[in-house]
Order: sequence, then C-alpha cells, then structure tokens
Amino acid sequence: MNNCRADRRIYVDPTRYCGHQHGRRKLNLRAKHEKKPSIDEDSSSFSQKRRNTLLSIGSLSLILPQTASAVTLEDPLEAIAVGKGRWIPLKDDFSERPFVDSSSTAIFCTYATRFLIRYDRGVQQWWYDLQQTSSLLSPSQRQEVCQTQFGAFAKSLQNGFEAQDFSQLWDQFHQSYALNNAEAEQQLLILFALLPSELQPVQRMDAVYRKNRPALSLGVAASEKQILQQLSDNLQLLLPSDVVRVVRQHQTDGPVSFELYPPPLLELSMSNHQTLAAFGPISIKSALTRVKPIYGWETYAMFGLSGASGCALTHSLVVPLDVVKTRSQTNPDGTKSFIDSAQRIWEDEGWRGFLLGSQATVVGYFWYGLSVYPAYAFFKRFLSQQALPAEVAAVHANDVALIAGALASVIASLGLTPLEAARIRVVADPRTYQAAGLIGTLQAIASEGSVGWKNLYSGLPSLMTRQVIFGTVKFVSFERACEAIYGISPIMKETTSTALLVSLVAGAFAGSLSSIVSQPADSVLTYVAKNNDTNGVSLGVIEGCRRMVECEGWKSLFRGLGSRCVWAGSIIAGQFMLYDVFRAYFHVTGEDLSQVFTIAATR
Repeated sequence: MNNCRADRRIYVDPTRYCGHQHGRRKLNLRAKHEKKPSIDEDSSSFSQKRRNTLLSIGSLSLILPQTASAVTLEDPLEAIAVGKGRWIPLKDDFSERPFVDSSSTAIFCTYATRFLIRYDRGVQQWWYDLQQTSSLLSPSQRQEVCQTQFGAFAKSLQNGFEAQDFSQLWDQFHQSYALNNAEAEQQLLILFALLPSELQPVQRMDAVYRKNRPALSLGVAASEKQILQQLSDNLQLLLPSDVVRVVRQHQTDGPVSFELYPPPLLELSMSNHQTLAAFGPISIKSALTRVKPIYGWETYAMFGLSGASGCALTHSLVVPLDVVKTRSQTNPDGTKSFIDSAQRIWEDEGWRGFLLGSQATVVGYFWYGLSVYPAYAFFKRFLSQQALPAEVAAVHANDVALIAGALASVIASLGLTPLEAARIRVVADPRTYQAAGLIGTLQAIASEGSVGWKNLYSGLPSLMTRQVIFGTVKFVSFERACEAIYGISPIMKETTSTALLVSLVAGAFAGSLSSIVSQPADSVLTYVAKNNDTNGVSLGVIEGCRRMVECEGWKSLFRGLGSRCVWAGSIIAGQFMLYDVFRAYFHVTGEDLSQVFTIAATR
C-alpha cells in the first residue's frame, strides 16, 4: 500500500468533505478565464509582424505580474479548529523559539496529526491537496513527499502544543471535534493517553474513560506486527477501539494515569532529521514550511539588482578570458588553443589587449542579470502555480524550469544583442573600434548599410538561440547539482559559508555543461557578427551556420570550446555565488521568502 492512498473507510466522508468538487471547481474557473493571445495572420510585412510580436511580449510582461499578484491563495491550514493556525516568516519563528528536547510529546503529535486529518476540515483539505499534487509522481516519490510533509506538520503541532496547557488543549479538542461524537471522543482519549503521565489532564480523561469504558477495554484483537504494518501503510489510519486498550492506572497514594497497550506503539527511533514513531515521522528541527504564495514587485526588483550586480562583477573579472575566447573564434588561422590565443594577444597588444570590450561587457551583462534572474523566478512560479495544474507541475519540474529559463533568456537577449555586437567588434578589430568607445561603436554599427539601427540586431537570432540553450541548461543543471550536493551532505545547508561553496561548485558545473551544449550557437553568433552583410541582408542562424561550415568546416562550430568552458565555468560559478551574496544582503534569500506554519493558543 501507499502512504498517500486514502482509506475510504476513514478519510472520505461525503457529508463533511467536499475537497474533490472544490478542486475541480477551481480548475474549471482557471480554464474559463484563460485567454489566448491573438495573432495577426493578415499582415504581410515582416517588420510589422516583428513589431507586433515585440508589443505582445511587452504587454504580456505587464499583464502577467498583475495576474500573479492578484491571485489569492487561501491555505486550508489557517482554518484549523484547534488553536489559531497562521503562516509567519521563517526567520521570525527561528528567532523566537529556543531548541528544546521534545521527544516526550513526539508520539502524541504524530497521532494528533492522524486525528486532525480525520476530523479537522482544514487539515483534511491540506492532506487532500497534497495527495493531488503528488498523484503523478512515482510511488516511492509520493511516499517520500507524504512522509516529509506529515513529519513537518507534526513538528508544527509540537511547537504550538508545547506552549499550551494540556488541560486547555483537551478542552479545545473536545469542543471542536468530540461533542456528540462518540467515536471522536474515544479517539481523543487514545490520543491523550499517549502523553507522559505528568502531562495528562487526568480529570477530564477520567470522565470520558468512565463514559466509554466498555469500548476501550475490549482487548487487543490484532497482533502487534499487524497493527504496526497497517499504521506504516496508511498515514491516515486511526486505531480502532477493538485493537488497542486504554488502561487506567491508579497506584496507592499515587496519581491516576492512563496507558495505551500494546507497548510497541510507544517506541521511538531516529532516522536522519526525523524521529520515527509507530504513528509516523516527526521532524526534529523543521516545522511545515512553504514559499510565500505571492512575490511583490519589490521582491523581483531585488532579484534584478542581485543578478545585475553579480553578473556585472563576474563578467568584468573574466573579461580577459572573454577576449581570448572571442579572439580564438574570430582568428582561426593563427591560433589553435586557449594558450596560443593568450600568448598572441600579449605579444601583439600587451596587457591592455586583455581588457578590450570592457564597457560593452559590463553594461551588457548588467542588463542580462537585471532581466534574466527576476524573469526566471517569475515564469517558473507562474507556470507552476497558474498555468499548470499542481500535479502536472510537480512531475514536470525540470520541464517547467527549462521553459522558464528559455522565456527569461529571450527577454535578456533583446537588450544584450546590440551590446554583444559592439563587444565583438571591439575585440575582433580594436584598431577600428577601440578608440570610439561603446557609444561610438554602436553608432558605427548602426550607420552601416541602409538598414540603420537594425544592424545592431543582425545577430539576434543566433544570440537568442545561444542564450536560450545556455540559459535553460544553466538554471536546471545548477538547481539539480545543488540538490545532489545537499542530498549527499545535508549539513552543507547549515552555514552561510558552506552554502556559498555549494553555489560555487554547482555554478562551475552548470557553466561548463551549458557552454558545451551551446558552443555551436556561440560560434555562429561570432561568425554572424564579424561577417554581417552591410547591404541590409542579415545572416540568420541557419544561413550563418551553413556558410561557416562551408568555408571553415564543421569543426569550426566547436572552435574555442576549451577556452569557453574555462570562461563559462568560472563566470557562472562566481555569478551564482555573488547572486546568493546579494540576495542575502537585500533579504530575498530562500529563508527570507519562506513561511512556517504555527499554531497559537486560543483562550
């Protein structure tokens, strides 16, 4: 059996639970309000079509954030009937609660989680939504997701319950779930019998015990092994009264207490970051967390500033590598390797030759970071939360990241193309363009031929192709590399220095892999920028690639691969590390944008 599979005898109650219909209603509403962009198929002018496309992209960029910010994501856990459930910033929760040994209430909280899944409507809805989201995952993945979320929710209960008086907690449970419900009242007694004797509200429990004594003293009707197996297979199952016994203990001159039999139900074990009880896992440190449902404009602005700062700094530091890479691609006859290109630049131009194109590089990649990082974050959240059903987004996480990276790279390419063209001209022909500076080089390119400023975008198809390939692989491979490292060594998350080291290593891997995949497009881009027809006929990706292969052979597509791997590995490693540094400075890290579920006592 699977931990996420519903037990219809216990979980589904048509008179009380309408989650399935509610879920379908939300999906229908979303489908009803979706609008497809119109396409002007009657226009015969290529320039008019391109202008319309750019206007559509601009309009979309204005509409989508408003759509995302207008969505109200109601969380069912906030409607929990016992206590006051609320989501608070993760850092606020860590700063308020000291670490304490909570093993004494671990078993109680795991069974309380099962109790609430059965009787609390808000928790029922949360568990149902979790099942739906993970329904398309493999059985092992679905089991892991359910167990992790179950343990985190149990930890949230423990954090909230430990601050309360258990007599008052009994009253809240009894009033919310057990009034005029004999089954719930019996389960409530089983639940509180799991507490240590000194924490039990014995007077209240004794009254319920006397009322339900025949049902709670029938004896054990199943073997201990069978009970434990059923509990392990189904995280929603409650203990039937004919399977366990609640025993009232009253020693001479001693207090009254209640115990649950059989004893194996009260055993605990440790595994990684969880305490394992018979009723399920409970997290040792992490309560139930989530990413903030909505990001405001200020969050995306901080993403942009962080990305712009990181990209501008890293690209300015590796300008010499970029110069060598570009020179090896534009001068194929006399250079065969990264070292050969560097030696020739040093011999012919001195150290100043390694700084060619610095202005275009800094400005271009400031724009790149300013646009690509917030755009990637936005599109990834939009696709996961609005464009796709949650269960589809969960199983296609890599595809969502690839599409988000591609869309973000398209936006970044619009501003990067003219600056990249200027950089290539300066590096390839410094005698003509170096003295003119960035503005002068842009003006010189725009004045060539009869098409004017469109010359600046002659390399757009090839650059966009390169950036889309590079960007999609970069983001996905970086995220998966981080997951792999943290999976091997979770302790790397504990300190800032080790987390930045993980970003550095994963970034180096992502940069090297991305450069290998996008190398042909990068070579074609350089060829197009250097050999563009100034009579108004711009080379496209296909035509540029064809001419390049005809003139220089197919190996020319991979010319400069070694230097580009060194360049990309260095720059992407530094880029992601600095991006994390600036996100920490601007308070938009993962912790800053995460919330933890807490339960406050009600009086």
